[in-house]
Amino acid sequence: MISSSEEYGDYGSVMGGGLAGFTGLSALNSSIRDALDWVKPGEQQEFLLPHGQHSASQEFTLYPRSGSTGVRSVKIHDTGTVGYYFAEFRTPEDGNVWGNTPGWASGVSLVYRSRDGLNYRHHWLQKIGPDAKLTMTSGDPAFTNPTGSLKVEVLDATASSARIRLTLTAVGDDYAPAPVLTVTGKKVVGMAVKANLGNPSPAFTKVLYQWRRDGALILGALGTPITGENYSFRAEDIGAQITVTVTASAPGHRAVTLVSDPITDVSWLDPQTPTVRALDPPSAGSYAEAVTGNWGEEVSFSYQWYVDGAKAGTKWNLLLTKAMVGKRVRVEVTGTRGGQSQTRSSAETVEVAPAAWAPTKPVIKGTPRYPGTLSIDEPDWGTAFVGYRYVWLKDGAYLKQYGRTLKLTPGMVGHKISIQVNGDAEGPAVWRISAPVVIDGKKLASGKVKVRGKATVGKKLTAVTGTWTAGARFKYQWYAGSKAIKKATKSTYTVTSAVKGKKLRVKITGTKTGYVPSRFTRPTPLS
Repeated sequence: MISSSEEYGDYGSVMGGGLAGFTGLSALNSSIRDALDWVKPGEQQEFLLPHGQHSASQEFTLYPRSGSTGVRSVKIHDTGTVGYYFAEFRTPEDGNVWGNTPGWASGVSLVYRSRDGLNYRHHWLQKIGPDAKLTMTSGDPAFTNPTGSLKVEVLDATASSARIRLTLTAVGDDYAPAPVLTVTGKKVVGMAVKANLGNPSPAFTKVLYQWRRDGALILGALGTPITGENYSFRAEDIGAQITVTVTASAPGHRAVTLVSDPITDVSWLDPQTPTVRALDPPSAGSYAEAVTGNWGEEVSFSYQWYVDGAKAGTKWNLLLTKAMVGKRVRVEVTGTRGGQSQTRSSAETVEVAPAAWAPTKPVIKGTPRYPGTLSIDEPDWGTAFVGYRYVWLKDGAYLKQYGRTLKLTPGMVGHKISIQVNGDAEGPAVWRISAPVVIDGKKLASGKVKVRGKATVGKKLTAVTGTWTAGARFKYQWYAGSKAIKKATKSTYTVTSAVKGKKLRVKITGTKTGYVPSRFTRPTPLS
C-alpha cells in the first residue's frame, strides 16, 4: 500500500535533505551521493533474496545520522522491479544538517531508485511529530510495492531509532521462452561438452551447474565439485551415466532446476571418415595422402591402401605408379586408443591418370672433396610445377642450407651429403632426394701406435700415438675382447680383475677439421 503522502521528484530527500541548487536528475547520481557523505562505510547494510529461495525476511534497527552510531540505511535489492529501495531513519537534527525545511517531520523514509538512475520516488512510512510520538496520519506503518515483491513494516519507532522488518518474495514463475537444457559436444574422453539453457526471457543472472557420474558429484583437481558449464570427459566416464543439474534464476522470478538426459555412450574414439588428398586427377608419379580428421586426443593410426580392391601400401601416403593408371584408390584408417580400435574407409578416387610430368631424382655434380662446391641442375618436372625448393641434408638430417649449390665445410668431411627437391604443384607435396655422396678430405697422417706396459692385474697400460698431422686430436677406447670397457676412455688404463683372462686392446681415433678421421687398433701387451 502506497502512502497518500508519496512524493515524486523530491530529489533532495534522496540524499537526506532538500539541497538547494539541485533541480535535475543529474544531481542524483551515486558519485554525488558519495561526495556528500550520505552514509559512511559500515553504516549501510544490504538485503537481497538468497539464490534459489522463494522468499526471505529480516529485521533491522535503523539509527539517525546524528547521535548514536549504527545502521543508517538498508539497501534493498528488489526482485520485482529493476531498481533498489533505501530504508532510512531521519530526525529533525538530520533535517537541520541537510537544510530541510524548518519543522519538517522525521521518521522512517523509503526511497526508490531505478538501476539506470533516472527514476526516483520517496515514501514516508512513519512520521514522528515534534513531541517524539508516532504520527499515524502522516504515513503508514507498512508498505508493499506494486508487484508484491517487497514489504516494509515499521515495528517500532522513537525519536532515537526505528525497528523495521523487510520481506522479499520472488514473483513471476514463467519464462517465455522457457529454458531447455541440452548438452552439446563430442562424447569422447578428453573432449569437452557444454550445458546450454537456450534463450529464456528474462535472462538468467545466476546459474549453478553440478556434473554427476552415476548420481555422484564429479570432483575437480582440487577435490571440489565441477560447477562450470563445460565438462571434459574422463576414462572413468566410459560405461557410466553422466548428467548435469542446472539451477538458475532471474530477478523477480523463482529459481528453476533442470536435469539433463543421461549420457551413456562416452567413448575413447570419435571416428571420422578419412579422405584421400591427391592431384586432380590423381596422376602416376605423384603421391596420394590419407587425411584422418580429428578422432580425439592421443590416437594412433594405421593405414591400408587399396587399388581397385587389391591391397597396396600401409603408410600414410601412397606413391601412384604407372601400373595404377586407370584404377581407383581408397584408404582404410584404423584408429586405436585405450585398447579400443575402429576402422573407417574413404571413398574411392577417380581413375589414376597417366603422368602429366616426370619428377626425377636430382643428381649431385662436383667433386665431393673439401674444399669444394656441390651443385645440381635446375629440375624440369613438367608444366604442372610452378617452382622448386631445395634443402641439403647431412647424414639424412636437414641442414640450414638452401639453393642449388652447397659450399663444403670441414665439418662435412667424412659425412654423407644429399639434396631434397620439393616441387610446387596443386595437390600433395612432391619431392625427390638425391643419392648421397661422401665428402672426402685431406688424409690425416698417423704415427706408429704403441701400447706400453704389461697386461697384468694392477698394472697400468699406456697408449702411445706416435707422430700425427700437427693439430690432431685423439679419442681412446679400451676393450676387453670385443666389449668396450666402461669409462676406459683415456690414454692410460689400469688392468682390473674384471678383465682377467681376456685379450685387451685399445682403439685410437685421430681427427682434425678438414681431414678424414684415422682409426687404429692395437692389441696388448706391447712394449
